[in-house]
Amino acid sequence: MSFYVNPLERAEIYSVSELNLTTKAILEEAFPGLWVKGEISNFSCPQSGHWYFTLKDPKSQIRCAMFRGHNWKVNFQPASGNEVTLLAKVSLYTERGDYQLIAEQMLPSGEGQLRVAYDALKQKLAAEGLFASTHKQALPLYPNHIGLITSATGAAIRDILSVLQRRYPKANVWLYPCLVQGNNAAADIIQALELAHRHGLCEVLILARGGGSLEDLWPFNEESVARAIFKSQLPIISGVGHETDFSIADFVADQRAPTPSVAAETVVPDYRNVLKILYSWEQALHKTLQRQCQDWAQTLDYYEKRLIHPGTRLRNLTEQLTLAQHRLNIAFGHRFEALQRQFNSVTVTFEHQSPLKRLPHAISQVTQLENRLHKAQRLLLTQKSSAWLKASEALELISPMATLTRGYSITYGPDQKIIRTVNSLNIGDWIQTYLQDGVLHSQIQNINQPHFKGK
Repeated sequence: MSFYVNPLERAEIYSVSELNLTTKAILEEAFPGLWVKGEISNFSCPQSGHWYFTLKDPKSQIRCAMFRGHNWKVNFQPASGNEVTLLAKVSLYTERGDYQLIAEQMLPSGEGQLRVAYDALKQKLAAEGLFASTHKQALPLYPNHIGLITSATGAAIRDILSVLQRRYPKANVWLYPCLVQGNNAAADIIQALELAHRHGLCEVLILARGGGSLEDLWPFNEESVARAIFKSQLPIISGVGHETDFSIADFVADQRAPTPSVAAETVVPDYRNVLKILYSWEQALHKTLQRQCQDWAQTLDYYEKRLIHPGTRLRNLTEQLTLAQHRLNIAFGHRFEALQRQFNSVTVTFEHQSPLKRLPHAISQVTQLENRLHKAQRLLLTQKSSAWLKASEALELISPMATLTRGYSITYGPDQKIIRTVNSLNIGDWIQTYLQDGVLHSQIQNINQPHFKGK
């Protein structure tokens, strides 16, 4: 008997659409954004505004799409044969199953390399904290001295000076000219920054230049320039390029403006608005002073009504002083009488309790006590003497010495203990026998056990 298992019974079965959608999700998650370099071919731009083309190199090619939501930012017109660098994500066109790139940025090939370097430096400096808001300095509200770091011949300086003259003509502008394009521009910008700091007059600096390609703006993306801006003790506002251009200097500066003109508008207030504010303050101050003067006038009237002629005031004070003196004399007399009575009472009490009055009685008591003490001492001595004699007689009766006078003796063994039994002695031991009139020293020669036991 043969047994077969259907291989599809437990397998997960995908439809073509499900497989393409799953593959698309995997690709877009694995490659959310990467830079790809190649040559454009088969470029087309239908009425929808989207761009469709193929990106190729000598060995491979891949279909690409760039939708109009992104391609309007491209500042050149691409064509077949152009070398470009794309920032794109990998995706899949599910209707045909075509693997493709969805482009979000397009740069000419050389500019693409700059963009990669730009992104790497931006990521590095951000990780070091050069863009952190905690390092940003506040711009002064009403600067009197403004430093301008830009080209002395470019359009940016004309725009900035025009805005400053229109909005805040009282400000003094100090120009620190420098190159803003080319290989030596970065060093020139750093030198201008150092000169502004040595000058020591400026309260704020504007770093600016007009628009241009990424390559034209590259000095403002140099790491050395970024670090010089970060070290600046003066607040810096950057106005580099056009509104869509973002340089590394923009991120490091204390504030970024989309254009040089906007930088000038940001760094100073409009003097007409300042005048309006000053006028409103003047009006408020005038009203405040007016109210204060009215309050002072009312206060003056109040005190003027209460004001008394000095002569009248002096007479009143003299009368008050005389009355107070009279009251003081009366109070002093009463107080003196009370103290006198208190003193007399204390004197009488002291006389009654005087030691001189109590001393004869105390001496009599001491004499009586002394006599009683002598009698008690004699009586106690007699009692103690009688008791001592009785104790001596009783002690004499039980004294060992009294026993010796009756013919008895006391014998000590070698260990100076009284011998009570012959069993505590050995032949050759020395013993001491105490009699009434002396001590005998003997050595044991023989030990005989008696034939009777006494109690």
